[in-house]
Amino acid sequence: MIPDEVTLTGTLRTFDADLRASMPERLARIATGVAGALGCRAEVEVRPGNPPVVVDETADLDRA
Repeated sequence: MIPDEVTLTGTLRTFDADLRASMPERLARIATGVAGALGCRAEVEVRPGNPPVVVDETADLDRA
């Protein structure tokens, strides 16, 4: 039995802001290409999240 609809979820992470900005379009292009090759249709929704947490190695963590 093949379902009429499938939902895939996941996270998309990168440390580079420019790469992160390009990922929704890239992901949509790949998903629609694969779906089209299989005679299906893909809808991609990317919800913006938080930027990465970057540890300041110069911070004095012992003073907390």
